[in-house]
Amino acid sequence: MYNILREIQMRVRATKDEYNDFGGFVYRNVEKMLTELKPILAEYESFITFSDTVKEVGGRCYVEATATLHTPKGDFSTTAYAREQETKKGMDQAQITGSCSTYARKYALCGLLAVDDGSKDPDSKKNVDMITSGQVTNIKVLAEAKGSDINDICNYFKVNSLNEMTAEDYGKCLNMLNAKVDK
Repeated sequence: MYNILREIQMRVRATKDEYNDFGGFVYRNVEKMLTELKPILAEYESFITFSDTVKEVGGRCYVEATATLHTPKGDFSTTAYAREQETKKGMDQAQITGSCSTYARKYALCGLLAVDDGSKDPDSKKNVDMITSGQVTNIKVLAEAKGSDINDICNYFKVNSLNEMTAEDYGKCLNMLNAKVDK
């Protein structure tokens, strides 16, 4: 029964390939995760559903989102919570609830798929400078000149894409690539 869940979890990458200019962090979104996931689910004759419930705790509203994986062998579910902000500039109340629902669903889906957000959580890098798109290009050009594989670089720095690399790691990466003999 758990084999299907394990196989799906192993195949999903759920990379953080979106960049928040305002907050200065990379993140993943639920829409892209589902786009990646749907063909995998089809292979296993499985599908995902979400359900949301709004709960009030201590005078604050929370969205409880449950992600359920339905397989021929059984169902698996996880639940995550997100708290609604009372106000958010530029959003009406329905948009605030919708945004909160999306956030909770993303974390429920990450839990279901065993997507590790621990050390790579964007909130943990709030005060860390991330590399720019120009620096990403620099790494790609230098890596090609030195015969280095981008995936190997990402694995070494424990990131899913170069966009997730910190400015500190960028310096280390350049030093490593420059020390390598040209191909």
